[in-house]
Amino acid sequence: MSSLINHIGVGCCFFLPQKDSESIQFTGGEYLDMVRELLETHESIDNINFHHADSFLDEEFFIGEDLQERDLAMFMCGNSLFEISFDITIPNNTLKPSKPELNTDVRVTVVIKYLYYSVVTLFIADVGCIVPPFGLTLNTKSYLVDGLNESSSSLHLQTIGPTPFHCDFYFYRGLNGEKISIGDGLYCEYTKDYYNDTVNIYYDEELYRSDCEALYGICDVLGYQLELYYYAVHNNNKYIREWIGAYNECVEISHSDTKIYQFLNTIKQSDSLNRLMTQALEIEIDYKQAKSTVLSKIEENQRRFHIIFKNRILNEIDGESSYDIAVLKQYILSLKEWRDQRFGWLINAAVALSAGLVGALATWVLSLNASH
Repeated sequence: MSSLINHIGVGCCFFLPQKDSESIQFTGGEYLDMVRELLETHESIDNINFHHADSFLDEEFFIGEDLQERDLAMFMCGNSLFEISFDITIPNNTLKPSKPELNTDVRVTVVIKYLYYSVVTLFIADVGCIVPPFGLTLNTKSYLVDGLNESSSSLHLQTIGPTPFHCDFYFYRGLNGEKISIGDGLYCEYTKDYYNDTVNIYYDEELYRSDCEALYGICDVLGYQLELYYYAVHNNNKYIREWIGAYNECVEISHSDTKIYQFLNTIKQSDSLNRLMTQALEIEIDYKQAKSTVLSKIEENQRRFHIIFKNRILNEIDGESSYDIAVLKQYILSLKEWRDQRFGWLINAAVALSAGLVGALATWVLSLNASH
């Protein structure tokens, strides 16, 4: 017989250094000090803990001037895997939708896992929680953002959507029937739904000494299951954003004034179009590298465990189906051809005008000589 123990919601939340126009540099230890200082400003947060290798404290991180804030999401992911956890109490009167009939606050454990490819955040509540996992994540995120981002700290809480991840996770003690293996002594059953899926996770009591030990294992499994998903989301968003930016520049060039200062405008457009073609090639290379990383990692992972959300990951890394880089490059080439034609027209017009002026000047000079 299986017994429900916890509700678990999932998202992608992380602490981001406040960045102005200048570059900033800090160590892993300084970063954790800033996180603790920020969390301690919130009166509803306690039990703050960090889990990391000793070497992480002295590792240096650098954020350059040219790095956009929205691209900072993964700047600390890589070789330095670490974890931040804390507990937070959410007052009943702040819950959405409100539940005034239940005069019970919600106690949540937040676990932020900085993994190799991305950040995965878990929101864990006991079985008696009055809010389902999706709502648990949504309410906790909102309460944290409202409370922490008002401070004057050097950090702020940032999220990547979808947060909440569109799935409710439920953690059970004991096995009941055949389930899909997702790790040592951990099993799941997955129910798809139009908007919000459900995953029930079970642990084998013969392999884990306690619910707490099994929960640690589940947090690791969900991290590995979803880090590729948020990596794919981040890179897909970056690809689409850069594609649209380059496309909008092309539209601006195609609508530029063709009557005034045509010659100078054409030279300026030549530089812009060359830069845009280089940019389009860089966008294509970055995206293909990210997509290749996701596909090869999926192939590697599925030899070790069942990937619950494989189709979702593949869908997220397929932004080029709607924003085809070949279309963008062809647009740029068409503008270059149009520019070259116009440049030729301008040169021919200038030559004709020069010939006309020379002819008129010669006629004038000859007429002067004839009058004398």
